[in-house]
Amino acid sequence: MGTIIIVAAMVAATLVHAAALRRLIVALITIGGAGYPTGYLLWSALIPFYGIAPSRAVAEWVIWIPFGGAAIVAMWLLTGVLAWRLARTLPRAGQAPAEADSLRR
Repeated sequence: MGTIIIVAAMVAATLVHAAALRRLIVALITIGGAGYPTGYLLWSALIPFYGIAPSRAVAEWVIWIPFGGAAIVAMWLLTGVLAWRLARTLPRAGQAPAEADSLRR
């Protein structure tokens, strides 16, 4: 998970040109990547008091769902931005080959 968070943040910082969108994506990735592992800490701290299953449910609702959800939303936003950029650079039907080659450079 850590490698995915680092790579996604690097891709967002490098390839997303809109500053506000880049900050949003990197913030959501950071929040998800930093917060999600604390769910395991919470789960392990609650096991002696509530047992395995109830403490896991608490960790899921308090930490894993919100922080994991932030990371998932960030990944979908990043995927959408990259797909939009790719769609903009593809040659259109009826476009001259020279124009298509200049877009690829």
